[in-house]
This record gives sequence, structure tokens and C-alpha cells, in this order.
Amino acid sequence: MIKDIASLENHTVSSVPDGYDAFLLASLWKSSKHDIVYIVSDGVALENTVHVLSCICPEAEVLNFPAWDTVPYDRVSPNVNIAAARVEVLSTLAQVPAAKKPRIIVTSAGSVIQRLPLKKIFLNSMKNVRVGGELNFNDFVHYAVVNGYNRVEQVMEPGEYAVRGDILDIFPVGSELPLRIDLFGDEVEKIRTFDPLTQRTSGELQSYTFQVMGEVALDQNTIKTFRAKYREAFGAGGTNDEALPTLFDYVPQAYVIVGKNVDDAVKAKEESIIDYYQARLEALSVKSANEADTYHPVSPELLYLNEQQLHDILRQRKAITFTPMSLPENDENISADVIPGRNFSSAKNISMAQVYADLKDYLAENGKLRRIICCYSDGSRERLVSLMREYGLDDLVLADDWADAFTQSSHKKTALAVMNLAHGFRGDGWCLVSEQDILGERQNRRTTKKVTAKDFIADVSSLTIGELVVHVEHGIGKFLGLENITAGGAPHDCLKILYAHDAKLFVPVENIDMVSRYGVDDDNIQLDTLGGVAWQAKKAKVKAKIRDIAEKLIKIAAERHLKSADVFIPSSGTYDEFCAKFPFNETDDQLNAITDVLKDLGQGSPMDRLVCGDVGFGKTEVALRAAFAVAVSGAQVALIVPTTLLARQHYYNFKKRMEGFPVRVKMLSRLITPKEAEETRRGLADGSVEIVIGTHALLSKDIKFCNLGLLIIDEEQHFGVSHKEKLKSLKSDVHVLTLTATPIPRTLQMSLTGVKQLSIIGTPPVDRLAARTFVMPFDKVMIKEAIYREKFRHGQTFFVCPRVSDLFGVEKELRELVPDIKILVAHGQMPVKQLEQVM
Repeated sequence: MIKDIASLENHTVSSVPDGYDAFLLASLWKSSKHDIVYIVSDGVALENTVHVLSCICPEAEVLNFPAWDTVPYDRVSPNVNIAAARVEVLSTLAQVPAAKKPRIIVTSAGSVIQRLPLKKIFLNSMKNVRVGGELNFNDFVHYAVVNGYNRVEQVMEPGEYAVRGDILDIFPVGSELPLRIDLFGDEVEKIRTFDPLTQRTSGELQSYTFQVMGEVALDQNTIKTFRAKYREAFGAGGTNDEALPTLFDYVPQAYVIVGKNVDDAVKAKEESIIDYYQARLEALSVKSANEADTYHPVSPELLYLNEQQLHDILRQRKAITFTPMSLPENDENISADVIPGRNFSSAKNISMAQVYADLKDYLAENGKLRRIICCYSDGSRERLVSLMREYGLDDLVLADDWADAFTQSSHKKTALAVMNLAHGFRGDGWCLVSEQDILGERQNRRTTKKVTAKDFIADVSSLTIGELVVHVEHGIGKFLGLENITAGGAPHDCLKILYAHDAKLFVPVENIDMVSRYGVDDDNIQLDTLGGVAWQAKKAKVKAKIRDIAEKLIKIAAERHLKSADVFIPSSGTYDEFCAKFPFNETDDQLNAITDVLKDLGQGSPMDRLVCGDVGFGKTEVALRAAFAVAVSGAQVALIVPTTLLARQHYYNFKKRMEGFPVRVKMLSRLITPKEAEETRRGLADGSVEIVIGTHALLSKDIKFCNLGLLIIDEEQHFGVSHKEKLKSLKSDVHVLTLTATPIPRTLQMSLTGVKQLSIIGTPPVDRLAARTFVMPFDKVMIKEAIYREKFRHGQTFFVCPRVSDLFGVEKELRELVPDIKILVAHGQMPVKQLEQVM
């Protein structure tokens, strides 16, 4: 397939199909004596390449060097995890001598043109701490501050540290878990890892080498250099200083390979850098010189390589270039018979039966090659196997990994392996088909770490110093932090709790379930007395009230349990086809919730399950699959939501997912015409409408269901008392599924005590970043940047104002700022039809 990598220098490898570049890279690495820098066009290509390389070439050390997730001349810092990943790679590459085995450094166009800190910053910032060694507490805290660590009450993310007496918690770069350093004076007694969710220690280390947290270290030298360069750039003479290096300077002997479409990406990046720089200059020209938030942008050449400089470096390094498949196949360095695979689902309105018929023919045509189907996850692979066998595709074998797939695939067998390959290809003795080729476009996501309900509760119960807490046996106290004490000849991490009369209680961390938040932050709350009778009296009084409530709840639950409900078990083939249309990988918690709901629907007694999870964690998909299971079984589904806009959102989501299946979805809210509402009511009465989505309009007396099988309540906490009473009468003997991010206390309590069933979705999607909030001066340039950034990624921007009267002034200002952006105004005082058109 490929000659020795050294013979390919300064060559172009033409006609590389999608998905094939990682295989070429792995082949080149095996013949390389030096590191390889592989440049891809963007962050998505970077993640995909790193993933495929880890599957097909696990013996190679692959370093992922991402670009910052901020735009040039932004006021905000990059995401802490991205900053940590970059620092870890740069620290690794700065080591002398270099690694004995060649490494593959995968980076993007945006990252490779950005100038980097000097190597000596990473080398000089390293600090080794070992058990039994000396560590001056104040010096180490100063080291942490200078090297970019932030002090917090409780360590949760990389780059944070916390101090609790003689215990120092710190989450360093390059470590999967934070560290807990126990000191005795200036001596290090223990270095332990701990879980940031539960704060419990999990392992021990003998030593650890710390390094700088960010790409800027605020020591005396960097501060002095900054001041000098600032004066030089903005008003005073300066001295010559070292130019900032690039990634190429960190790996001077490495081979450089340029991926597809990198030239276009670099050109677009350079244009955006110049645009942002000019925008800052324009904004500076209209500001007064003494304005507090004046932004002085430095020249782009001090921060970035331009297109010509990058091309000069690539020419000097004799870079190898990959080009897309669309170019003529005129290069001897790639086998002429390596061609893209077939996209079986690309045709519009193609049936699933035809897709699998085409796939069967394609695999038969390539019977002499090793046939491998690459799936996103274990779950999607099981589902795909089920579908393939249902449509007559046999001789399938499940492979443990890529090597196993290569071994097991033969002339008569098709192996299915878990590997997130975007598209398949044919050649080199293989015939690869991706799950996306069969089922259509979807979002690619990595496998997630499972978070259990136990972890979820532990996270909710995390405490901060000074917070009021309640101990089951001793009552209300004040949490003073963690302290390591020796009891029975052994050290223990304990929660230190202050009670009345300055009494202190030490609770071992393994007994943290005995302690909970008080729930009210009030300085006037009186602390209980250790060993006093007041707390026991309070407990007795509350227990009596609980018994009264419990009696009523148990009676309701018993009556419901004795009733029977329809059994809904969807046919595996149709249900699997519906699940395959889900454009993401399910998280573990999501799969568990779906399994729980389907089990409840098939047990013959009314389901009453609460699915609790944050916004965007996948509760709607649980509802979709439950609704589909009931609807295709011949019963009706009602989804009740608190607002018209949420009803509209669910309606379009459900309608899109149900396309191609014999399920009719309708909406009932004030956003539809009276004629449409009447048609929906008739459809519910005669059974022609299987799924209805609406607001409290569904609770009116003129709504009659033909055969209601499932009631789904979204965001129950937003419904009023009268609405909840109507819901009770509606759900007497039907299956009920409640979805919420913030359950009302009574609902949550019923779930935790077992009256209602509970499913927790505590695992966020892997590529879901937490919302980042910045408080800063009103900056038109920043607002303009943010709006255009969203436009170019095909997103939307919401500009929220405190009063309706403010909207029109802001609209006018935005139209002047971004004249080519479509701007709409929406508020609750608008007529229904006008609001509907805007939304």
C-alpha cells in the first residue's frame, strides 16, 4: 500500500477516501523513526482521527493537541479541559530526551498556526512531591497560584486547589483524579487520589510531578517580559526578546503530514484573525484613551503564523500531503483500488428493507475481502445485528476489538466491531462499512463513563465550609471542613461539624450518608446541642406527621397496584428501526431508564415512574421510545407540558421521529386554529390520532380518549394545584411517565421511598459543555463576534432583555451592529399568531 515514510517526504498522497486517512497514518507510523505531526482541518476531524487510531493502532502513543475553543482576541479564557489537554501535550513534548518510541501528534489547523509558550516555561514549572519528602506549605500554595491553579472551597475540575488545615487538595494537569496531600509540618505523609464527586480517597501514590496549569505562567520573568513588550507595542521603546515558538519547534525531527482540506481551513482562520483584529482596532478608535476597559490588541504576527509562513515551514519540513478522493487518482503511493464505500441510506425516502437488501448484495460482491462493519457502541452493534438478521443477513460475528475483527472476518463471515468510523471504504483486502453508511447521518460521540444513582446522590450532598448540615442522630450543626484524625491507631478522613457550646463532632467520610444539607441558609438558625433532647423531640414530631402522610400515600399506591393495565411489548424489528433513527449514542443512564420504562409497560400493572435528569441529558428520548412502544401496540399516548412553546418543540420532535411509521401525531394548544383543534379532538375520540401533545388544554372536559394507554407529564412542577387534581383523575389506571429536571419535593420523596419508581439520568452527553457565564463591560465587538460565531456554526443567538420596553432599542442597535443577520423580536405580550411565526 505505502512505501517507507522517509521516501514519501514532500509528496502528495492523492485520492484518500473519507475514513481512510487514519489507516494510512497508522501504516506510516510503523515505518517511522521519528514522531509524526498530523494536521487535520478542524476539531471534529481531530477527535475522529484520534479515536480510529486508538482502535486500529493501540500500540502507538497518540497525543491529542486541540485548538482553543475561543475566537482570536476574545475576552474569555478557553475551556479548562482543553487548556489542560494542551498543557499535558506540550509538557510531554518539552521533555529532554524525547520518547524512545515515535509518537503521533494529531492537531488541527487552528492549533498549528497559534504560537506557543517557550519550552522552558514547562521545564522550569515542574515540581516533584514525594511521600516522606519536604514540602513548604506556603511555597507550594505560591507555586500553585503562579502556575495557574485557582483556589476553591471544593476541588472538582482540573486546575483547582483547596486548603483544609494540613490537607491540600489539588487537581493537576495530566491526572485523571485529583490528589490529596497530607502534611505533618513540612513533611509529606501521604499522597492520595480521590473522587471529586464523593470526595472519598481511592488510591495512594508515592510521588507526583506537578506542572504549569495553563499556557501562561505568572512568574516574575513573564510579568517583566509582558510589561516590556506592552510598552514597546503601545508607547515606549523595548528590548528584543525571543519570538514565541510553534508546535513545529517542540518536535524539530518529526515528520509532518497535512490532512485533507487543511489549506482551506488555514485560509479561513487567517481571514477571521484579521477580521477580529480590525474589529478591535475600530472599537479602540472610538473609545476614550482613559476608559477602564480599553482593549489594546497586539499584532496578529506576534500570536499566529500566517498562511505563507505555514507553507514555508511545511516546505522546509518536506511535509507529506493527503488530498481528498475527488482529485484524480494519479499517485503511485496509494493503491488504485482503494475507493469509498457505499452510502446505503443516502437515497431519499428509501425503505429499511431496501437498505438491507442493498447491504446484503454489497457484502456478497466483496465476499473475497475481509468484511467488517464498524459500529458506534456495543448497544448500537447489538441493535444492528438484530436488524440485519431480521432482514436475512447471516454469518455475522461480534469482534472484541479491531485485531479480533481482522482475525475473525473471512470469506464467509462479516465481523462487527465497535469503532466510530464516519464512512467505509474498500481496498487493501478489506471491505469496511460504517453504521452511518447503513442508518444515515448522526452525531458522533465517545463512550461515556457510567454515573450511578449513588454517585448522583453523593454529588447532590456535597458540602461547603460554613454550611448548615443535619446529622441523623445529633441534629443541626455547621460544617467546618474535612480533617484527618487518628482513631484506634489508624488515620481517618472525617467531616468536622460544629454544634452549640463550641462542641465538635467528627464523622468518618464513609458515614457521609448520615449527614445532609439543612436546606436553609440563615445565620439566625440555632445549632443543636450534642446529646440534648431537643433534637429527639423534633424527630418524634416529624415522624408522627410522616406517618399520617405515609398512610394516605400507601393507600393510593395500594389501590393503584391492585389495578391492571394494558401490556405493551413492541415487536423487536419495528422498535429497533425506530431506535436506529436516534441521531446520538445513548448514555448508560439513558439506556437504563429506557429499559426500566419498557419493563414497566410490559408488567401488566400501571406504571408510575419518575425520570429525573438535567436539561439536555436525554429524557425526551426515553419518552419517545415509550410513546412509540404504546402507539404501535394500538393504544393512545398523551404528552402534557406546561407551556405552548414546549408543546410546539415536542410536537415537531415527535413528528420527525415518527416519520415512516404508522403513527399519527397531533398538537393541542393555543398556537393552533380552532379548526385544527376540533379535528384533533375528533381524532382522539375515534382513535385515529395515536399521540397528542398539548398544554393543560388536554385536561378540558371535552377531550375524550378512545384508548389512552400512556400519560407523559413533562415538568410537573410547573402545573398548578387544579391541573394536578385533573391529572390524578386522568391517570387512575393508565401508565404514567413523569419527566423533570427539578422534581417537586413530594414527587421526589415518593420516588425515593419506592411509592413511585425512579430512574436517574445523571450522565451528560460527552460533548455537552457546561454553560460558561462571564460578567464583563458592555462590549459591542464581543457581542458581534458571538453572533457571527453562532451564525457560522449554523446556531442561533438569544439576546435577553429585562423588560419588554428595552427590546426595540436593543433591536435597533443590533441591526446596526450586524446588518446581515436576521433579527426577530418575541415577548409574551404579542398576539398568538405573531408569536408562533417568530418562534
